[in-house]
Amino acid sequence: MLDLMRRKAQSPYLQATVVIIILVFIFWGVGTNQGNGPNIVASVNGDNISFEEYKRTYDRAYNQMREQFGGNIPASLLENLDIKNQVVEQLIQQALVHQGAQEMNILISKRELQDKILEMEAFKNQDRFDIKLYKEILAGSKMTEADFEASLRYDLLTTKVIATLSRFSSLAPGDVETRIAYDNEEIKFQYLKFNAEDFKKKVTVSDTDLAAYFGKNKDAYKTQPQLKIKYLSFLFEDDKDSIALSNEEISAYYNNNLDSYASPEMRDTRHILIKTAENASAEQVNAKRQQAEEVLAQLKTGKSFEALAKEYSEDSSASQGGKIGKIAWGQTVKPFEAAAFALKVGETSDVVKSRFGFHIIRVDAIEMPSVKKLEDVRGAIEATLKKDKAKNLTFKKANEAYEKLILSGSIDKYAQAEKTAIKETDFFSRQNPPKGPAGDMVIVNAAFQLKKGELSSLIEGTNGYFILFAEDSKESAVPALETVKKEVEKAYSSDRAKELAKEAAANVLAKLKDNGDIATLAKETAAKLNSSEFVSRTNLTSPDVPTPVINAALDLWEQQPLPEEIIAAGDSFYVVSFKEKKAADPQVIAEKEKEIADALKKENEARLFTAWLEFLRSRSEITINEQLL
Repeated sequence: MLDLMRRKAQSPYLQATVVIIILVFIFWGVGTNQGNGPNIVASVNGDNISFEEYKRTYDRAYNQMREQFGGNIPASLLENLDIKNQVVEQLIQQALVHQGAQEMNILISKRELQDKILEMEAFKNQDRFDIKLYKEILAGSKMTEADFEASLRYDLLTTKVIATLSRFSSLAPGDVETRIAYDNEEIKFQYLKFNAEDFKKKVTVSDTDLAAYFGKNKDAYKTQPQLKIKYLSFLFEDDKDSIALSNEEISAYYNNNLDSYASPEMRDTRHILIKTAENASAEQVNAKRQQAEEVLAQLKTGKSFEALAKEYSEDSSASQGGKIGKIAWGQTVKPFEAAAFALKVGETSDVVKSRFGFHIIRVDAIEMPSVKKLEDVRGAIEATLKKDKAKNLTFKKANEAYEKLILSGSIDKYAQAEKTAIKETDFFSRQNPPKGPAGDMVIVNAAFQLKKGELSSLIEGTNGYFILFAEDSKESAVPALETVKKEVEKAYSSDRAKELAKEAAANVLAKLKDNGDIATLAKETAAKLNSSEFVSRTNLTSPDVPTPVINAALDLWEQQPLPEEIIAAGDSFYVVSFKEKKAADPQVIAEKEKEIADALKKENEARLFTAWLEFLRSRSEITINEQLL
């Protein structure tokens, strides 16, 4: 029904019908298929993945990618990345991990989650967790606390699963030494470089060649679809100043949101921390406890807390005399806060054990709980209420306008009847949106869902509500060769020069394989013979040599001095030849033993985790609702 109304809104046919019924829908875009089935994107062994969860995850992935590309993702890249299916696969994997972990009785407690958040450096201010900073960072990342904590819970669960699976992983004798020797053996090689730029002068361009090249690559020259729209905009900003607020409304909002203006009890604290390692033995832990007890004994003799903190504390606060600053309940690990909130001003705790080590805590000041006065937050409340009310008022005005527009029969007749100016754009594409409010990508995307002559629904954009009419459109099309001839000539010359460079390099490699001499061939082709520095798999650098060339050269040795094929890097092609090899330094092998053992262990864990996921998937019943993607 809605589609019919859009298509026929410009004709008298619909107007009698509209008097009886007017349907007004608000959503992101136009033509969105809501589907007739349940709102489920996928199901994993009966556990459903809702469209809302999929949409949130997709939006985060899309926005992160858009930021990386400066606000616009090339359409071809978006298609190649297939973000929709990647997101579905990610959510399916999360469901499998949750189910598999549950079978192994692996869970993440609320306390574990809280402790992890408290120790994250991103949320700390002056070395302590800051709840305001936490909320600001999440808001800036367009994540709710619930979404972030669910994501973190999954990460912690995955870590626990990997730790459990790693019990079945072990390294064979000699694995570490073999890997170190392999990674650190060094080689030198000779190489010839054939750059496409050097072959451009050899390229000749004929009309026949150009036409054939254009025929093969015509899709690369297609124009982008373009649209020309008329629109009505109803901006939130325009209605904000017309909002009047009563004292009763402001007071009611204040009273209903007192928690937002409350400050909890704060304790200004210092501590001395004697750290313990996660994998410390009982003897090592006892030794650390004894060290903390000795520091406490010095405090009891009257020595300065600040001086002892600077001398003994192993926390970053040591240089400030152990000063942590103000903390509220729930901002530190449980044993620490239990001790800190039991002290009076000026009191020092006994030795307190936490998972970080042993603490000695002193409270320097206590701020009692307080609530900001209404007068102090009145301005902020007024701004919030005006924004909310303006949005409601704007919607009401936009909705009324939409109904009148439908009744009038066309956007132009509505403008004439209401004496309202209709805004109009020139032709624009998704990649080059119009300036002003209509350039909002929400509005642009909605516009491109319309066909020529169609009227949109009422669309909520970033800054207001919009009604769009597709005045005209231009489909994507292949232009005539003559209109893009210079572009095509440039591309043809570049590609042909690359072909010539590749052919020259391949010819030299073939002659080398036929017992040719690289120095002689260099003279014949006027290519400069270069020699690399010693390189290894842990040192992939040699002046002017691209990494792909070094990687290929590292597979060469005395019995196989030449690669199977030439190596491409950018617009250049390389022919390489083995020169000499040095075995890994025994001292390096000894120094790197623990590092490589840890790396191999992680590789094994990753393989086990992947195999475990594949096993879970192989026995699972997974369905995907493609219609919702």
